[in-house]
Amino acid sequence: MMQTDSELSRSLSLLLQGLSGSDIPVQFMVADTSVSTSVCLRPIITAHNVLLPAPRFSPEIERLNVMQRASIAHAAAHLLYSTPARDVTRLKPMGVAVVSAIEDARVEYLLIKRLPGVRRWFCQAMQEKVDASSVFSAMITRLSYGLLNDQVQMDDYWVSKARNLFFSAMTASGLEDYDEYRTIASILANDLGQMRIQFNAQAYVNPVKYRDDNSYLWNFRSQQSEPELSIDHSQTQSMQTLHTEHSGDHLQNVKFEMQTYLYPELDYRSGIERSDWCTILEFRHGQHVASRGADLSQKITRKKLRSYKNNARALSRQKLFRQQEGDLLDMNAVVDNIALARQGVMGDGDHYIRHTLRKKSVSLLLILDLSASVGNLVPGQAQTILELEKAAAMMLADYALEQGDRIAVHGFCSDRRTGVHYYRYLDFDQPFSSTGLEALQNASHQFSTRMGAALRHSVNFFNDAQTDARAIILMTDGAPSDIDVFDPQYLVEDARAVVRQSIKKGIDVYGLVMDPTTVEQTKKIFGAARHRIVSRAQSLPLHLESLYRQIKA
Repeated sequence: MMQTDSELSRSLSLLLQGLSGSDIPVQFMVADTSVSTSVCLRPIITAHNVLLPAPRFSPEIERLNVMQRASIAHAAAHLLYSTPARDVTRLKPMGVAVVSAIEDARVEYLLIKRLPGVRRWFCQAMQEKVDASSVFSAMITRLSYGLLNDQVQMDDYWVSKARNLFFSAMTASGLEDYDEYRTIASILANDLGQMRIQFNAQAYVNPVKYRDDNSYLWNFRSQQSEPELSIDHSQTQSMQTLHTEHSGDHLQNVKFEMQTYLYPELDYRSGIERSDWCTILEFRHGQHVASRGADLSQKITRKKLRSYKNNARALSRQKLFRQQEGDLLDMNAVVDNIALARQGVMGDGDHYIRHTLRKKSVSLLLILDLSASVGNLVPGQAQTILELEKAAAMMLADYALEQGDRIAVHGFCSDRRTGVHYYRYLDFDQPFSSTGLEALQNASHQFSTRMGAALRHSVNFFNDAQTDARAIILMTDGAPSDIDVFDPQYLVEDARAVVRQSIKKGIDVYGLVMDPTTVEQTKKIFGAARHRIVSRAQSLPLHLESLYRQIKA
C-alpha cells in the first residue's frame, strides 16, 4: 500500500531522529507547477526542519526511497558533525562550493564510522554520471563519487590529488578537525583557478542529488552587519558617517539612526515563504534643521518638469449626496424625507446628488537603486546613473511638494539577505531638512539589488495614507540580484510576489528600468502596464514625470 505524504514525512522524521537524536520534523517542499521542471531542487536543512523535494510517485518508487534515505542520513550527518552558519567573507563563490563538497564527504564518513550500514545508502544514491553541461559540476560529481567509493580507480588527476589529501588526513588525524579539511578544500579550489575552470555562481546547484543545498553550512552575513532582530523588537542606535564629498569648502557629517527589521522571502522552487529570512538595516537621517533648501533641485531638470505642470493637475470626480440641487435623485435621502413626512415632520428637501471635481490626492514613494552598478557612467555623459537618479528624484520631490502631494524618497542596496540597507531621505508629510538633502546628495553606490526585501519594507510606510492613489516607483538599472543567490529567477519571483501583494493592498508598484536586456524579468515583476524600459538613461527624468502623470490620472 502506498504511503501518503504525511505518513512518509512522519516515517522520515523518525528515521532522522534515530540517526541523529534530533526531533526536528521532515517536510516536503510544495511543487510549483508554474516553474520549469528543469529547476533542480535539493534538500534544505534548517534549525527548525529538513525540507525534501516533493515525492513523485512512479514505478521507480524504490529508487525514490533510496534517495530519501540517503538525504535523511546526510542531513543527520550535518546535524551531528557540522558547525552551521560559518562565515564566508574570506571565500570566493567557487571556494564555498569546493569547501561544501569536502565537508559533505567528511561528515558522511563520520556517520559511517558510527553507523557502518549507512555507507550502502550513500553508495546506492550517489550517481556516477556527470553533468556534461558544466565542467565545474562534473568535477564536483567525480570528486564526491571518488571520495565515497575509495576502492574505485579514478583517472582524473585533480580527483586523485583530492583523494590522496583527504584519506592521508583521515589516516593521520581522523575526521574531527574541520580546519584541516578546509585547508585541503582551499588547495583544490586554487587548483581549479589555475586550470581556469569557469564557475557560474548564479546557475550552480549541488550536483549530488541526495545532498542538501549547503545553505545550512554558511552564514552569508557581512562581518559589519548588525545582529538580526524581530520586527517587533527592533534596535535603534546612532551611527555617525563621514562623507568624502565637500559642501561649503568643508566636510559635512550626516547623523543616521539605524533600526533592524526581519522580513520573509519566497522560495519559488519550493513554494515556501521563508519567515524572518531577510534583515533590513534601516538608516534614517537626523531631522535637525527643517528648512527647504533653495538648491533642492537642479535648475535644468526643474525647468524641464515645469513645462508639464498643467498636464499633472489631475482632477477627481466626486459625488456629493443630500444636496439641495443636482443632476440625480439621492434615493436614500428621498426615502428618509418620505418617512419623515408620514410622521408629520417636514424634511429638509436635500435629496439630490451633485457631481463636483476636486484635485486628486497622491501618496508616492520613490525608491532609488543604490547598488554598485549604478556607479557606471551614462554612455556619452560625464555623470553616473546614480547622479541622474538623484537629480530626477529631487526634481520630482520638489514639484510634488509644491502640488500638495505626499511624497517620500528612499534608497536601498543589499549585502546578502542579512544586510539589506534601506535609507530614508524624505518621509511623507515632511519637508526636506538640510541633513536629508545632504544625505541624498552624498548617497553612494555599493553592494547588490535585493528588490523584494526593500519593497516589503516600503509598503509599511503607507499604513496611515488616506489619499486617492498610493504608489511606489522604483528606479533601477537592471534585474534584482545578490551574491548569495545562485538562481537568476529566485529574486525575480520574490519581487513579483511582493508586487502582487502590494496591489491587493491598494498600492501600485511601478518600475523604471535602465537595462533593455531585462525586459522579460521587468514585465514579470511589475506587469505590462506598470513598467518603463529606459533605453536612454538621459531620458530618465522624462519617464519619471510621465509615470507621475499616469498615477495622477
